[in-house]
Amino acid sequence: MLAAPEAAAWAEHPAARTGKLEKRGRLKDEWKARHFELRGCYLVCFADAKPGRPALAVFDVTKVACARDANDPDDVFGLRVLEGSIKLRAADKITRRAWMAAICEAQEAHFEERRRRSREERRSDARNSFEKRKSGGTPPPPSPKTPVLTELPGPRTPAVPFSPSGFYTQIPVE
Repeated sequence: MLAAPEAAAWAEHPAARTGKLEKRGRLKDEWKARHFELRGCYLVCFADAKPGRPALAVFDVTKVACARDANDPDDVFGLRVLEGSIKLRAADKITRRAWMAAICEAQEAHFEERRRRSREERRSDARNSFEKRKSGGTPPPPSPKTPVLTELPGPRTPAVPFSPSGFYTQIPVE
């Protein structure tokens, strides 16, 4: 869970899903009605749906596991976070499934965007490296697969023949 003032990044995203969910209290074992909005990869909790209200809690859905406990009723699902877990209750089974699917889609969209950015960065790095070599910049380091051949000083010897005694003999080249 992120502190609401620190999580201003969620405000720039449009709400993909909004609605009322009930959240189980941490101190008291009672359900409280809250307004939730899924904005980008953030699940934002508000006291009610009135605009301009401050967020009570912000959950980064890329850092949570969305699951349903087999012992819970059909309309309850949980978010497992570092601090423990948060139980949420939807109006019915269909609404619960829709929220869980939306959270999973937000997670997948976030990770796909990260993979895309990573590919673009690798391509950009390769392009910059190629342009640098092409323009006469520093030469690339030798590849570990390519052996570096150097000429050794001294007389050259041809391939060493095998002798029947089991020893190799060297024949100097003139």
